[in-house]
Amino acid sequence: MHGDLGPEHPETLAVRMLRTSVLNHLGRFDEALQEINDRSQDKPPLLTTLRRVRGDEHPDTLATWGFQADCLFRLERYEDPLRETDGLLPIMERVRGNEHHETLALRVLRSMILDKSRLRSLNPTYLPKYV
Repeated sequence: MHGDLGPEHPETLAVRMLRTSVLNHLGRFDEALQEINDRSQDKPPLLTTLRRVRGDEHPDTLATWGFQADCLFRLERYEDPLRETDGLLPIMERVRGNEHHETLALRVLRSMILDKSRLRSLNPTYLPKYV
């Protein structure tokens, strides 16, 4: 996958981020999460690599972290994405600003997580599986 560029090369990271985004948009959330967190020998986890190479506040790191939260939400693992959005939101507000579209989208995601988890806890048979 990396060819001669290596797992931390900007082009390699860009391709992995694009793949994650495409998998997310196709509804292949398990595969997207695997790309974000894969610990195989030929490539380190994408999010861990982005944090190390570009830093926690880099737009690519923030976007990948947001994809992770979104995938977890769509897989109905509500505690995990809530924890992720709670960690990510203060950084997004500081780095991107309160009115940046990615910050606003993250707030919407957090609201959806809270709504779904509350409604499911009230009546688990009421909501159809989110796809």
